[in-house]
Amino acid sequence: MALTALALFAHEGPPMAIVRGELLQWDPAGSFHLSTRTRQVMGCRFDADTYFVRDGKKIPIEEVRAGNIVEAIVDRRGAPGQCRAVTVYILASIRVELTAEYRRALNAQRHLLDHIFPRGRLTFAGLVLESGPDHLVLKTRGEGKKTLRLREDTRYTLDGVPADASILEVNARVFVRAGEGIDGKLEAYQVIRGQILTPR
Repeated sequence: MALTALALFAHEGPPMAIVRGELLQWDPAGSFHLSTRTRQVMGCRFDADTYFVRDGKKIPIEEVRAGNIVEAIVDRRGAPGQCRAVTVYILASIRVELTAEYRRALNAQRHLLDHIFPRGRLTFAGLVLESGPDHLVLKTRGEGKKTLRLREDTRYTLDGVPADASILEVNARVFVRAGEGIDGKLEAYQVIRGQILTPR
């Protein structure tokens, strides 16, 4: 199957990144194409040093199939537009209940990946200027406006209690843990609103 919309990795951004999505094409000889949750298609190679893991155990590449839902730690150093998979976590099969299974798998694996590559190395505090289903515009004191992508697994907290995106009201003061996505754009991993942010 020809891929007419292949989105290559940008040369900017951190050398290591985490990619999530569905395996569209799988070549046991050393490459695969993955469709992300934002419907980008990315190509990556793997080699004898790449680990494939399911349920916490290393598995042979013969058990990997197109249609698997995966989370891959990739190394983008090298030639522009190229990446190498370091570890690939097989989370679920596309044949099962996709949405529910995908979310359960991501939650089960999140603590392990956070330990290897802690999410949210960047922090921002400021006022909400605008928010939508997939983005947040924040007015910060020292860095001006910041636009962050909201993810399906972005976590929200209101006064210490788990909440949802409804806390992103205009002019609300929030604290955001963020990082750079595979495309180099800012992504919000956690948004906190509450008394902890009130100046004393």
